[in-house]
Amino acid sequence: MSAIQQANAMKAVRVRSDQMIAKGCDGFVSLDVLRFDVGLSTRALRRIYDAAVSEGKLQRKSDTRADGISRSHAYRTVLAGA
Repeated sequence: MSAIQQANAMKAVRVRSDQMIAKGCDGFVSLDVLRFDVGLSTRALRRIYDAAVSEGKLQRKSDTRADGISRSHAYRTVLAGA
């Protein structure tokens, strides 16, 4: 994966997360939305974003429904004071 693709992926999550926070949401953006913004598969995006979570640049939210089935992961930029 090229450095440009990784930079575009990080920019996409930053922009979408900021937009969600401005609307009063928690700022988490689903991979299903981000894959269309970036043009990469969810698997490739998870590798990029999980690495950023390990580095402390992003936060990940993993939803699990009441029946135990996992939904898509969601990511957001690290909030100040969080």
